[in-house]
Amino acid sequence: MSRVQPASRAPVRFALERLTDDRLVLAHEGAPLVELGDDGSTLRLAAARARFDPVDLLRWFAPLALSPQGIVCLHGSAVHDGARAVAVFGEGGAGKTTLARALGGAGWTHLADDLVIGDEQASIDLDAEPLLRAWCEERAPAAATGAVVDYRSLARRLRPS
Repeated sequence: MSRVQPASRAPVRFALERLTDDRLVLAHEGAPLVELGDDGSTLRLAAARARFDPVDLLRWFAPLALSPQGIVCLHGSAVHDGARAVAVFGEGGAGKTTLARALGGAGWTHLADDLVIGDEQASIDLDAEPLLRAWCEERAPAAATGAVVDYRSLARRLRPS
């Protein structure tokens, strides 16, 4: 069996700096990208983030913002067959989505394409990924104007039951 090799990538340059006692700024290649609240629960997009879609930025920062609130987001795919669930984690290009689709073709039900979301007790929220995507899409227009986005409301909705 041959191993799939991820595509080689150029290094991405990010820098995290403290703006004030309670605000951090994450810069991408020297330009401010986002401002983060010190506890990680709030985010404000910087004006210089033009090359990134606000929906993507909100989704990419969700694991960081949700972690202090007890929500765990892992990059992976997941499926279930009614009795059990299987989650697959790995680097980009490793075949996570390909495996999940193959299992889907064998009768398994899709759970997650990109993020497997649960809590620190390993309880997985089966509806979390679509809920996260919808939450990001709802808030992207306001975020694009520089409004502060608070992830605590998302954390309350994602709590696995």
